[in-house]
Amino acid sequence: MDVNISPFADSVANPSFYRIDSPFSSPATGAAPIDRSGKITRISESGSTDCSNSAGIDGINRVEFDAPLAVIDLETTGLSPRKDRIIEIGIVFLDSHGFKEAEFSTLVNPERDPGASFIHHITAADVQDAPLFAELLPELQDQLAGRIMVAHNVQFDLGFLNTEFVRAGSDFRIRAARTICTLDQSRIYCAPGSHALGKLISRLGIPVRPSHRALDDARAAAALLQFYLAQEAAGMRFTETAYDRYGKRVTPSELIVQACAPKLW
Repeated sequence: MDVNISPFADSVANPSFYRIDSPFSSPATGAAPIDRSGKITRISESGSTDCSNSAGIDGINRVEFDAPLAVIDLETTGLSPRKDRIIEIGIVFLDSHGFKEAEFSTLVNPERDPGASFIHHITAADVQDAPLFAELLPELQDQLAGRIMVAHNVQFDLGFLNTEFVRAGSDFRIRAARTICTLDQSRIYCAPGSHALGKLISRLGIPVRPSHRALDDARAAAALLQFYLAQEAAGMRFTETAYDRYGKRVTPSELIVQACAPKLW
């Protein structure tokens, strides 16, 4: 069942949007509810869960990136890419228009204790028979090559992935210039408040449920990206410039701006 998400102005009390010039219509529908079937699977076909091809962007055929996208979330043993390891990977693959193509999810054997199980609920028993990152390398490189990477706090996930590529002896890298951070962009397209993934999804009224499991959180980040695309295509930004919690200036993602720019169709 498709669930309508009203424009953000209806979701949060008294926001004040910065309007940009755009020929596009206002944002409309949102992502369909999540499939909570229990065990995660490696690959599932598009249209079966949230961020489906019936989801989220009014006039989405007008949105076009220069490449397809991979919305990624990782669960890790800790916070340091140098000292810690990836224990779960979740990816939602989107085409260049922002529609879901497929999903990928796998546990990863970190060859050490999985860390904060009270957060991610992954135990040593869960990962003991999981593949090593090096064993996943050919598949991951093939799936991610040429795609724009999207994540909530993308520097965290980017740092872990590129560090694991180095450990595995691969020359493959994801360039920061080809990433979109849904955490940073929330400060452009959403009113002030918590920008944590779960709280942001909740206050926007988006019907997906992040859970500190990689695939669920990747689905939530994909739904956020669709919301931002709808806002940008409609010419609606909450602000033109913002600052993150470290005081770094945040501006609209050039990749989002270019994808939503008027084109000759």
